[in-house]
Amino acid sequence: MPAPSTKERILAASLALFNERGYGNVTMRMIADSLSISVGNLTYHFPKKQDIVNALMDESFRRNAACGRITTLAGLYDLLSLMLDTLTRNAFFFLDDDFAHDERHIYHHQPLRALLSDALTTLTADGIFLPSFDTQTRETLLTLLLMSHITWLKQTLRPGAGSVMSAEEFLHAHFVVFFPYFTPAGHDAYEQLKKDCCPSL
Repeated sequence: MPAPSTKERILAASLALFNERGYGNVTMRMIADSLSISVGNLTYHFPKKQDIVNALMDESFRRNAACGRITTLAGLYDLLSLMLDTLTRNAFFFLDDDFAHDERHIYHHQPLRALLSDALTTLTADGIFLPSFDTQTRETLLTLLLMSHITWLKQTLRPGAGSVMSAEEFLHAHFVVFFPYFTPAGHDAYEQLKKDCCPSL
């Protein structure tokens, strides 16, 4: 396996420092020192600290988009799981109020919301959800779920907050919300999903 490039090392070191100390408390000098490189070398790759954030978030959402179109309940589970990984991996971004209105924030990120909305629409058309799980209901639940992600992250990672749910329990809670809207085929798919992905639940 090839050694990571300087750019990759910068991103990894920056992510660790941002998560440990908070974005506002990390300087370009601190990042350079952690890698034993000059500030000039660092700014050659990333002229500003914001450029590092942009690269980190772009990479995370590329991973989410790589899921492609969701056509099964298991696919929806995988996407939601990847979203939680994005949250915890980039906690500095989602816990910092200065980024709360950034278009890449999980609550505002339109490509991700569209991917989830399309998944719920497809699963409804394919008979996993009842016809009563209409567009308005789907969009309302989607908004509530995206809002809950930030609350879960704050409860999980903020010092002294303590975790009310593990990641697996939180993922399962999404499907508890969906449960009243499952058709018989949806119930079967859900039971199979629990066996395959959440045997402890």
